[in-house]
Amino acid sequence: MTANKVAQTWFSDEKVFTVQTPTSTQNDRIYAAVSKKCNVPPERLLKGRKHFSQSVMVSVAILKHGKTSPVFVDRGARVNSSYYCDYVLGGNGLLRDIC
Repeated sequence: MTANKVAQTWFSDEKVFTVQTPTSTQNDRIYAAVSKKCNVPPERLLKGRKHFSQSVMVSVAILKHGKTSPVFVDRGARVNSSYYCDYVLGGNGLLRDIC
């Protein structure tokens, strides 16, 4: 690979970070020093989490000269080819920092 090609090469990747896991009554356990469940205070039994995961998708690119700023994908966006090209790469996306 020539030095010119190395200078023009960059890699990008996305990662979904789960901010809040969903409630699972089967897997969520409460450990208390009581003999019956009715003796556990109600605030310890109620979950403040939602039934669906809260998550955020982040994209970043690296190249010879460093890395780009992270791009956060809009909540509820369908990441298809046009969204990826227009928002993640273009506009205020990854190519802004590379070019």
